[in-house]
Amino acid sequence: MSKKYMDILLIEDNPLDAVLFNEYISASTYKNAKITNTTDISSTIETLQSCAFDIIFLDLGLPDSVGLTSLTKILSFSKNIPIVVLSGNDDQKTGEKAVSIGAQDYLVKGKIDEDILNRIIHYSITREQQRTALMEANRQLSLREQELYAANQQLAASEQQLKTNQAELKRNLESLNLGEHIAGLGYFERNWQTGKGFWSNGFYTLLDVKPDDVDCTHEDFMQYIQPDDKQRVAEHIKTTLEEHQDMDIEFRLVQSSGKILHIHGIGKNFFDKVGRPLKTIGTFQDITQRKK
Repeated sequence: MSKKYMDILLIEDNPLDAVLFNEYISASTYKNAKITNTTDISSTIETLQSCAFDIIFLDLGLPDSVGLTSLTKILSFSKNIPIVVLSGNDDQKTGEKAVSIGAQDYLVKGKIDEDILNRIIHYSITREQQRTALMEANRQLSLREQELYAANQQLAASEQQLKTNQAELKRNLESLNLGEHIAGLGYFERNWQTGKGFWSNGFYTLLDVKPDDVDCTHEDFMQYIQPDDKQRVAEHIKTTLEEHQDMDIEFRLVQSSGKILHIHGIGKNFFDKVGRPLKTIGTFQDITQRKK
C-alpha cells in the first residue's frame, strides 16, 4: 500500500469488544492502522458514503440489524472493500454462508489474536484485489469483444485495415503475455456445456507444457495437480458449481518437469436460467515465493 497507514472500519456496538480489537491491532503488523468505530448500520452507511477504507470488520449483532442481513446491507455500500464478519457464536454454517454472500472471511470473538488478524487482513485484501481485478478484466474483455465485433463489421471490406487490426491485436497479446509473465498469472476459460476450454500462454507456462501437448480439457488440467491436493480441488470445483459460488482455492501444481508450484486460483462461475453451469472464467497465480 502507498499510504503510511491502513484505514480500518470496525462496526461493533460492544465497547469491550471494540477495545480488545484495538489492542489486537496495536500488537499486529498493522499497529499504525487508523480505526474508525461505528456502532450501527445507519451510522455505518453514512460513514461509508463519506470515507474510504481498506477493510471492514462487521459484527453480526447490532442494535438496528442482526445476522447476515447486516452483511447484505453493508455490501451494498462497501464499494469493493473486503469485509470480515465477526460473531460471538462459533457457527461454521453461518461463516460459510457469510463467505458465499460476499464476505472475505469469518472470525469468532474470543478466538482472535494479533497473528490471526495479520493473516486475515493480508489475505482478505489480497483476495478482494484479485476479485476486483478479475471483474475488471472480464469487463474490459467484454468491451474489447464488442469493439472488435463492431470494427470487423465496419472494416470487413478493407483488407489493409484488417491487417492493421491484426497487428494491434498481436501487440495487445504480447503485452498480455508480458503482464502474465511478470505477475506469474495464467488465464483460463472452461465451457461446462461443451467441455472445451481456453488457456492463455501464461497458463501453459505455469504447467510447463506446449499448446500442442494438451487439449485444454478439465482432465488435462487435473492431471497436473499434486496428488495430495487433487481430491480437495475436485471437491471445491464441484461444490462451487453446485452451490453457485465462485472459486477461490490454494493448491500445489506439479509441472511437467516435476517442479512443484504453489497456486492461488480464483474463478467466476456462470449459470443458465435454470441454474446449470455454463462456464468458468478465472486466473491462477504462482504464489510459491510467498509460501517460502
